[in-house]
Amino acid sequence: MMGSNQLQREATDWLILLTSGEATRTNLLALQSWCRQSPSHAEAFASASRLWRALGPALDAASRSEERMARHALPRTESRPIGRRAALGGLLAAGGAGLYVLANPPLGLWPSLSDLAADYHTGIGEQRQISLRDGVSVELNTASSLNLAESGGVERMELISGEAAVAVGANALGPLVIAAAGGESSARMANFNLRHYGSTVCVSCLSGQVEVAYRGRTLTLAERQQATYGEGELTPAQPVDPAAVTAWRERVLIFRNERLDRVIAEVNRYRRGRIILVNPALAERQVTARFKLDRLDDVVTQVRDVFGAQARQLPGNTIVLS
Repeated sequence: MMGSNQLQREATDWLILLTSGEATRTNLLALQSWCRQSPSHAEAFASASRLWRALGPALDAASRSEERMARHALPRTESRPIGRRAALGGLLAAGGAGLYVLANPPLGLWPSLSDLAADYHTGIGEQRQISLRDGVSVELNTASSLNLAESGGVERMELISGEAAVAVGANALGPLVIAAAGGESSARMANFNLRHYGSTVCVSCLSGQVEVAYRGRTLTLAERQQATYGEGELTPAQPVDPAAVTAWRERVLIFRNERLDRVIAEVNRYRRGRIILVNPALAERQVTARFKLDRLDDVVTQVRDVFGAQARQLPGNTIVLS
């Protein structure tokens, strides 16, 4: 019988592959089979995933796995991306602790079950234009998931996670309602942007009017106004710069006097692998910058050069800043 140390080493190797952005459907099916060999296998994968929450142990485990991954690379015989239905079926069959971790990834390292099962889903760094009924279009940003529905002649959507730019034209047949995190945003003729990460939703009205409803409270946003809701709170309308909100559609990220930890969190949404900031003092430093999405490693270079940070490269395109 395989020892617990060997199981943990293999589980760590699986985790590195899964978070590399290069995993295929073949790899996922192989991981499913590995987790189903015994409850110990499934728990070993869950334990390896929990290490990412602790950061320190995770980084040490990843470092020890680098040479092992080079010698014993997991099979990558299929090059196409994991299909959402195939992946969902595989995850549902994994069982136990392994299934829980696959469905609830630590640090958002891979899509959740609900993301994979969505009507529309984008991967890391991917953007997608969706044409719906007459007068309604949606552009999904990176790592975003959207479901469609219709009720009583009203077109409804659910932004499960991520970000979307929405256009409701004059020729739309009726109002559009988008649900996210327990709230709703509705519009008849407007352009607006929704961001849903964690338990927080940010709604930015770019033109027209958008009505935001959350826990019995409603708020009407006019052009160039923004509001945020979540965790029981709905903020008042605030002025917003549309160019900064929609910069992602031009493949650019713009930051103005933003904390470095928030900059890193935003960059991680677009970049395969992960940048991990482990210096609390560094996290509070203010950043004003403009980064192109196809050159996001410039963030690491700037943090190193401007703030004197140390950068450590780990497997899976992971970089630790300290």
